[in-house]
Amino acid sequence: MKVINDTQKTYNTVIILDYGSQYSKLIARRVRECNVYSEIINPHVEKSELEHLNIKGIILSGGPSDINNSSSPKIPEWLYDFDVPILGICYGLQAIIYNDGGVVSSDSNSEYGNAEINLISHSDPLFQNCDQNFNVWMSHGDSVSEIPKSYELLASTDSCKYAAVKFNNIYGIQFHPEVVHTQNGKQIISNFVNEICKIKPEWTSYNFINTAIDQISNQVGDNKVLCAISGVLIHRLQQL
Repeated sequence: MKVINDTQKTYNTVIILDYGSQYSKLIARRVRECNVYSEIINPHVEKSELEHLNIKGIILSGGPSDINNSSSPKIPEWLYDFDVPILGICYGLQAIIYNDGGVVSSDSNSEYGNAEINLISHSDPLFQNCDQNFNVWMSHGDSVSEIPKSYELLASTDSCKYAAVKFNNIYGIQFHPEVVHTQNGKQIISNFVNEICKIKPEWTSYNFINTAIDQISNQVGDNKVLCAISGVLIHRLQQL
């Protein structure tokens, strides 16, 4: 049973829906580097299991699946219920577009590596303080071939027309801003978290430590705990 911690609920939180990307933990780290609390969540989780979080933004990670496959993970039914800004990255973009009536195709425009992106809408807050053209990291086999009529094109590359799109406060990008290969990547994540989600940079890892201690204390009570820790940590403690 999940223990709900009142102190944790006070944190303005960005949740990352993990679709199997090797970069999901890196996304969470980049958000926390913006001094904003983040948690990685299974996209199949029930909405009721998120009641302990004060959700102010949602990021959908990349992933290896084909969104057109009936067995592939889709967006959760509750995704739009929170009425908060959403950012889909790679597969996350494709999942949003597929759900909203666009088209995702498997074609010869698959990419793995650097690509130069051109901002069509340089004034959008997602790309605030970014260059007009810059290198991004692509890693995809499928791509969006048609966006819903309500969506706006924000950026393209030579091989990927819909490299960035939006509809109101719903954003989707085909590239990976979380990796170091993407120029302005940290700026883009900061723009989404701090400017679009309007979360003040108030959280620190010290807050996380206090919360973790409170959660363990509430759950364990007067019982004893068996804790496995790294041998490296033991060695370090012996040196102190």
